[in-house]
Amino acid sequence: MLEFMGCRIYTLLYISIFSTTTATAFGLIGSTGSLGTFISTHPSATPLPRPPPGTLYNFTDHSLVLACVPITSVSSILSNTPPSQQHKLAFISNGIIPPSPATVIIPWFGYSQTLGLLSLSSPPTLVSGPLASLASTILTDLSIETSTLTSSRDLKASQKIKLIWSSSMWLLCAFHETSIGGVTSTYKSSYDKLIDELIELEKLNEGCKDVIERYNRIEGMENVVPKKELAVEEFEYRNGYFIDLDGGRDNFHRELLRGIGIDV
Repeated sequence: MLEFMGCRIYTLLYISIFSTTTATAFGLIGSTGSLGTFISTHPSATPLPRPPPGTLYNFTDHSLVLACVPITSVSSILSNTPPSQQHKLAFISNGIIPPSPATVIIPWFGYSQTLGLLSLSSPPTLVSGPLASLASTILTDLSIETSTLTSSRDLKASQKIKLIWSSSMWLLCAFHETSIGGVTSTYKSSYDKLIDELIELEKLNEGCKDVIERYNRIEGMENVVPKKELAVEEFEYRNGYFIDLDGGRDNFHRELLRGIGIDV
């Protein structure tokens, strides 16, 4: 009942906000994935098709282009965008975006086709780059709280925190064959051990664990099971990143990966 009421309240708020939206028209790459589907409901969104082979994107008609794509697609989008237009891109991604003129958005919200927007009491979604203000306006229109990062150091640290979440939760869910809620309750010892290990590898302060736990407590998130197939497809940019950091030493992270059939 609470989840139903949450979705109902969300729908009413949606209409109210959109009636007074201040965002200008923006392009959208990746409008068919879960986040892209949600972003595409913004009345100013214009889905953009992939350019034909041998041609580049043309963003002349748009001041901003949101790219809701897997981390594996970021480099190809940048290479298919003229250098003079790359500053118009804003990537929404859980991974570490390579340095570029683009704006970076670190999402601390989720979207479910059955529950709608999952963001109640979540950490603010973080935005950094030349078009941070415009990107934040669009996300605010969608009832997403944002905060702007002004230094490259803060951006890098924040990307690493989200990468810890996106590299650990799918793995724990796959290993224990449960949802996020099952991991953080029934298998809390495994959760703490892996999260603490990855935080130590990154040499981050313990406060970042609070951000991760706050995200896990979003209403509706307890029933989410991250997609193992997508995580394996993005392995190089997720868990592979931490494999490169551990210096070849055996650890709990590697033990869990072997437990689900990944040879490391």
